[in-house]
Amino acid sequence: MSLPKPFLLEIALEPLPPSAAQTALAQLPRIAADLFKRERLEHSGLAALGTHRRLALFAESLSERSETVEKWEFGPPASRLKDDTGAYSAAAAGFAAKWGLKPELLEIRTSPKGEEALAARRILEGESALKILARILPELLGALRFDKSMRWDGSGARFSRPVRGLAALHGKAVIPFSFAGLRSGRKIAGPWRGVAKTFSLADAASYRQALKTRLVIADPAERREALLQSLRMKVVLLGAEPAGANALLEETLYMAEHPSAVLGCFKESYLTLPEELLVVVIETQMKCFPVRDAKGALLPQFLAVRDGSSEGDKAVREGFEHVLEARLKDAVFFFERDKKTTLESKGAAFLPGLAYHKDLGSVAAKRDRVERLALWLCRNASDLTRVDEEAVRKIARLAYADLVTELVREFPELQGCMGAAYARHDGEPESVCRGIAEFYWPLGAGSPLPSTTESALASLADKIESVASGFSVALNPTASADPFGLRRKAIGALRIILEKGVDVDLREAVRGVYFSEEGARAESRAERFTMAVLEFFWGRLEGLWQDRGYPIDEIRAVKPHALTKPLAGLRRLEALHEARKLPDFEAIAVSFKRAANIIRQSGAANGSAASQGGENPAMEKAEELLSRELVLLGSDLAPRIEKGRFGEAFSRLVAVRPLLDRFFAEVLVMAENPSLRERRLALLRRLIDLFNSVADIAEIQVSK
Repeated sequence: MSLPKPFLLEIALEPLPPSAAQTALAQLPRIAADLFKRERLEHSGLAALGTHRRLALFAESLSERSETVEKWEFGPPASRLKDDTGAYSAAAAGFAAKWGLKPELLEIRTSPKGEEALAARRILEGESALKILARILPELLGALRFDKSMRWDGSGARFSRPVRGLAALHGKAVIPFSFAGLRSGRKIAGPWRGVAKTFSLADAASYRQALKTRLVIADPAERREALLQSLRMKVVLLGAEPAGANALLEETLYMAEHPSAVLGCFKESYLTLPEELLVVVIETQMKCFPVRDAKGALLPQFLAVRDGSSEGDKAVREGFEHVLEARLKDAVFFFERDKKTTLESKGAAFLPGLAYHKDLGSVAAKRDRVERLALWLCRNASDLTRVDEEAVRKIARLAYADLVTELVREFPELQGCMGAAYARHDGEPESVCRGIAEFYWPLGAGSPLPSTTESALASLADKIESVASGFSVALNPTASADPFGLRRKAIGALRIILEKGVDVDLREAVRGVYFSEEGARAESRAERFTMAVLEFFWGRLEGLWQDRGYPIDEIRAVKPHALTKPLAGLRRLEALHEARKLPDFEAIAVSFKRAANIIRQSGAANGSAASQGGENPAMEKAEELLSRELVLLGSDLAPRIEKGRFGEAFSRLVAVRPLLDRFFAEVLVMAENPSLRERRLALLRRLIDLFNSVADIAEIQVSK
């Protein structure tokens, strides 16, 4: 009887970047599961283990042999089994020979395509797991993908870092295979303590424990818990908590195999520096964790993480403190020098000489475009409470000035934060300081938006200008490259519009950026450029709305309106989503599609069906009723649309259904009389125009 056994694969490496280790460990179980399924190997408890020095794949159980299965191979149609003489046809004989059978052993079965076909029955015998694993493990390693890979010897193998050892066990047995010029065995990479050591592993099941006794925690989840516990224990007596972004915690997990916290200190006088600056130096520069008290205030302590036991902690702590002291001294020096001149004077003196793009001028030119657009938004974006135009102008004017400060040159992550600190030092109003701090928000898909209307408008101007000016000089993002981050900028702009309630006409905003730079260009070229930018925004808007759960047909139905006014488009979309629940909605959608098809097939979509004169016959009753209804519909829809009451507008459209159904039942639209035909086509065109003023119902996919 075949019994399952634990399975282990370990790849020992030169130190991996944390992101590469995370990427590989996410891929390993998925690729392995697909390969095991393909090879019919039963398994359970498949998990990825690893650190920056090892990647491991572990299964609690893996069968000793692959499963024996019956498989049917399908060939020519059943009609080709025999020829006209009653003998087996050449096609049948060739198909049978392909699978090592005689034609008389073929059967007629229903193929996966639902057709009667010739079928050959095959028995796929089980195979030794050791033999299968030796064959597929090199394939598994070759399937791993990294952002950056390298070659390091003549084998041609590519990996994020050079592979230095391979261990592969099924139970106690070694799985023999080769990769990157190395042969697999049972030697496991030990902890790195200045000297690379290995040890022999008796069986796969003892992998975790064998490493743990050598101060290596292979399981990332277990290592995370150990790290958190160590961090908390170091500050518990202070009544404090370790701080730091979750990204730092995840990165630190792949910088130590047995993480252990060390508590260090710095001079209390450094707490007078802006908090954002201290945090960036401690987290980004030092890869350490700030410490906060119960009220959230920074303390003059930090937590460093070392690899291994607590032996030599004093020397480790002093080393971290020495480096942090030097960097904080530099920060104080730069900060004091930057404060000697105002933020505004820095921008005036240095931004004209700071290049933005060879075809878009300096950062000062970009600042001027953003300032003009920000003021335009103040005056043209509706649905806003009273806006302080001067604050918006000042935010746009000063937001880029910190780019030329010494601190931001040293710590680019502080762009915006330091601008706000310098603005406060210069005595600028708090609304302006906050706007500068939030100018680049949102920083990511789920990150916070600017908190005030003034901040939001200045930030929105920056993002619209970046996308529009980028497209104007052919910096359009491609499938593989977006060096100016225009996708992120567009998503940020749309989030501000939708979530902060900025009802802006994107077409006019984009054209304003374009003409401010290119004024004399031909109108047709300007329109092509504008539409390209709007379609780019639309692609991001579709994604945002799909993420919110709206069906794609509803999203596309509001595109003609949302393309230029996203906020109004969202309100139409919300109303359409609710209107779709009305009992008659799908029926009116079907009738609308019928009307649109008639117009399209008649060639009269733009009123091209000309009247040929002659008498104008009286209207049939159904035609007359629909005509009167459309007059009322037009007068009813206009105020509802103007006031944004789109739910009422959709309900009013649905109410047309009985008269429209009667019209189609009793009236022949494509009558032989040209005057009659044109009059009825004009009636349908009027119907379509009224519906399209709310949404393009032709995009709706009906269920029946």
